Amino acid sequence: MDSFPSSLHISNKEMFTKMLHADHLGRLRRDIMYHMLHQNESDFFDLDIFNRTYVKDTPLLMSLVNIVTGELNKLGWTTYLGFGDTGLYIYSTSEKPNGVY
Repeated sequence: MDSFPSSLHISNKEMFTKMLHADHLGRLRRDIMYHMLHQNESDFFDLDIFNRTYVKDTPLLMSLVNIVTGELNKLGWTTYLGFGDTGLYIYSTSEKPNGVY
C-alpha cells in the first residue's frame, strides 16, 4: 500500500464497521480460494486461525462463513463444517473426504 485509501477519510467514520465487514468477507474469500488452489480436498480450511487472526468475533465469522459456503455451493462445491465449526471442508463430490464424519 503506497498510501491510505481515500475511504479512510474522517467523513466516512460512520461506515467503518461496514468497511471492516466487507474487508473480512473479501479476505475470507481470498484465503479460501488460495486454500482450494493449494490443498488437497481432504484438508480443511482452519476457521479458528482465520478468526483469531482477523475477525476476533465468532458470531460474525459464522455469518461470513454462511455467505461463502452459499457462494461455493452455487459454484458446485460441497461444503461441510467440522471440528465444532472450526474447520471448513470444501470438496467436489457428494461423498465426504476421508476422515470427515
